[in-house]
Amino acid sequence: MENNATDISVVIVSYKCLDVLRMSLDTLRLSMEGLSCDVYVVDNASEDGTVAFLREHYGWVTVIDNHENVGFSQANNIALAQCRGRVVLILNPDTIVPRIFFKEIVGHFATYPRSGAVGVQMTNGRGVFLKESKRGYPDIKTSLFKLTGLWRLFPSSPFFNNYYVGQHPKTSVCKAPVLSGACMAFLHTTMDEVGVFDPSYFMYGEDIDLSWRMNEASEDGNYYRGDLNMIHFKGISTPRRMKYIYSFYDAMILFARKYENPKHNVVTNALVALGVRAGFLVAAVKCVLLRAIERKQKPATISRVAFASCNKEHQIDFAGRMTGGQVDVVDANDISALDASIYDAVVFDIDEDIEAFIEYMKRQSNRSLFGFYSSVSGMSFVYEGNGCRMLFK
Repeated sequence: MENNATDISVVIVSYKCLDVLRMSLDTLRLSMEGLSCDVYVVDNASEDGTVAFLREHYGWVTVIDNHENVGFSQANNIALAQCRGRVVLILNPDTIVPRIFFKEIVGHFATYPRSGAVGVQMTNGRGVFLKESKRGYPDIKTSLFKLTGLWRLFPSSPFFNNYYVGQHPKTSVCKAPVLSGACMAFLHTTMDEVGVFDPSYFMYGEDIDLSWRMNEASEDGNYYRGDLNMIHFKGISTPRRMKYIYSFYDAMILFARKYENPKHNVVTNALVALGVRAGFLVAAVKCVLLRAIERKQKPATISRVAFASCNKEHQIDFAGRMTGGQVDVVDANDISALDASIYDAVVFDIDEDIEAFIEYMKRQSNRSLFGFYSSVSGMSFVYEGNGCRMLFK
């Protein structure tokens, strides 16, 4: 790396998700304190005003305007060719990170400079752990147990649940060969050695491919940091649609052809392909059923909201913008004692300790809707179902 390298480069690919992207950028700005950072947002032809808005209101972000949707891999690669960080962080636009996040990521590589890629514990907008935070190499046995659901019978078994590295608890710090592209960090020098994302993958599978290459090339392999939390709303930047499901299973076929097929005979490879296609059919039926259920569901009534903040100005601003309901202001330092079940929604000020709020969400999961407020953008939303519902903006 050149002498003017920054501490960390953050690369985000966006597609029709301006509101959650703004909230994410607001938390990133807080996490940048004390570090030199460059942040890139590559927009894949959203046509929702993302590029113009970011250039006007987020001047500290380098915005790259793709005039067509080139896919996740190629969009990341465009920014990776420009970034200057000693550490590079790939991040989804529908994420919330705590203030300590960047320092912890940079600190990891200072302590373990021979690491490959690093991932963290991801929690969705309801406080539920996302198992794809840590994964094993998807060989035939591992994939079979995943596709058939056998892993659910033995969730802590390294044999039956190698797909999610089940032998290691979600809070552990451990080796994990495959990490999620929603949050994956690595040294720039490692990227220079193993290369960037394979553009053959349009969406999905590219993170498996790159993290596996980094795991193999590095001396210590890839790490999962279960002691470091973040929110990944999931489903917002890639909503539940049939084409996305097809892309996922098509990516699995591509990965198998690239890494697994050379190890086996023609019959075995054909059976693997058949199994993946069968998995697609099951997932497709599930998608149709879930979408039918979602269409029938009515949005939850939000009439009583708890707003957790220690900032008086933020409390006044939130209460003034939140019309048509009751707002109870709660001291963010005392959030752990709050019973979420008595509120329709609990909203947290991102200026406060997001790490503490994530832990609170885990304990109170599915007892209320959870959301965030940013005084920078003057907006607030809660996570509901498979997307974010704006309270105001």
